[in-house]
Amino acid sequence: MTPKNKIATDEQIISALKKHGSRAEAASALRMAPKTLSNRVSMIKSNGVHKPKPVTRPSNFKSAQKGSVRRYVVTCAMSNAPVHKDFYDCLSIFCKEENAELVVIPQEYNWQDHLIGKQAAIYDKLIEDKLNTKDVKVNNNCVIKASYPLHATLVNPLQGLSMASPEKSCIFGHPSRSFKTVPTAQDKYPLLHYTSGAVTRPKYTRSKTGQKSRDMHRLGAIFVEANNQEFHCHELNYSEANRNVQMLDKVYSAMGVRTSKVTALVMGDEHVAQFDSEVINALYRNKGCLVDVLDPEYVVRHDVYDHSADSHHTRKNTVDRFIRRMSGANDVESELNLTVQHIDETTKNFTNVIVESNHNDHLDKWLNEFNVHSGDPINFPIYHYLNYLKFDGLKYGKDATAFELYCKEKMKCYDRVVWASRNKEFKINGTVVSNHGDISGNGAMGGKGLSMLGIDMVIGHCHSPYIDKLVYAVGAQMLKASYTKGYSGWLTTNCAMYPNGEKALVNVINGRWRL
Repeated sequence: MTPKNKIATDEQIISALKKHGSRAEAASALRMAPKTLSNRVSMIKSNGVHKPKPVTRPSNFKSAQKGSVRRYVVTCAMSNAPVHKDFYDCLSIFCKEENAELVVIPQEYNWQDHLIGKQAAIYDKLIEDKLNTKDVKVNNNCVIKASYPLHATLVNPLQGLSMASPEKSCIFGHPSRSFKTVPTAQDKYPLLHYTSGAVTRPKYTRSKTGQKSRDMHRLGAIFVEANNQEFHCHELNYSEANRNVQMLDKVYSAMGVRTSKVTALVMGDEHVAQFDSEVINALYRNKGCLVDVLDPEYVVRHDVYDHSADSHHTRKNTVDRFIRRMSGANDVESELNLTVQHIDETTKNFTNVIVESNHNDHLDKWLNEFNVHSGDPINFPIYHYLNYLKFDGLKYGKDATAFELYCKEKMKCYDRVVWASRNKEFKINGTVVSNHGDISGNGAMGGKGLSMLGIDMVIGHCHSPYIDKLVYAVGAQMLKASYTKGYSGWLTTNCAMYPNGEKALVNVINGRWRL
């Protein structure tokens, strides 16, 4: 220890930093002001007396993928943290079954300790030959962005990365689970950004930042399969309770591979009057469609009714009103019947959960605003009929929406429908599925604000799917509407909820949800 007021040597400062770990403790031991110590450290670095050691992110991976189809499993590993052996075994079995290669992106957590030489970055020997820090081109539309060292404690790891690869979708290495779409021209292939999840156990400091990062640490990976132009990404989330990973209809564990149904499918907003027939075929009608393959117990439907026949959004648009009248698309009753018919025809061996949604609610708004003196006469009968249903129901104390009351009268599969209200949580596997996403806490607008509530939920509404902390947002079954112009991040995305308690987004691109 140096005497009071005596200036320590460079070697004493470096030794104290290595011994005590923090600048505050080192300054106290050296009887120096913390600010003085910080200034000295900056001088030492700038003078080159103590040159920082280069940050080492090893890169040993060499791809052996050949042919027109390529498959990778992408995850990350934190330095000086042990590999989760059970999850690693699941990934190994998965790679063998799906003919995929495991790519592990190394991530230095205590990088400042590595700089001053206090601690070396060490990675588990199980994954040494799979570590990679070089970008891997998956195909012309997707790249594994291993060259980006995202710090483990980033709250929003995908923020500000739109320029990382403006023309290609990216998979980044990060121990949390995040996903977003990047708005692009509507005639281009979707632009998607994923984080990978980690194959290592959580190892963070006991600080507030460290504990928040521990809460968001996910044992997971991204499986990407691609041909020259098309690619599909699937989340692989490890279930600690069940010691397995499920992707679509298969479960992978140390015991091998088996098939399994899913508990639920949360569909992207359907907007039946405007839906894309190619998408509906891929989800419900084609041989090998998503619903048939996954065979869910529940199908959760958001904004199934659109109310475009006389929407308040376009009521003052004379051109739109003229086009609708000439094409017959101004008939509210016809749109209601089309929606009911769609639900009846697509309901198979599952229970429907119809979520209270803003477009479903447009029907009630229309009833309150429709004027029989100036409104379209074609809608007079349905206006009076719906009012009768509403007021007749009130006699018995019922508080149902107009859409629900109409479905009760006309729907063949009504006995297989659960109506999920905003005011009462409806959960599947512990996850809330009854929040459409348009309303957050205290009546505020929804969207990203819901992720601040700390509630595990799957929502709709935004049409641009995302994963933000505990919130999964699905997309829409139509990619264009009369009010969409320019760049768009809309995507047909649904959410599969697995029996092991995990969930994953499933994208439909060009009418396909897998290769």
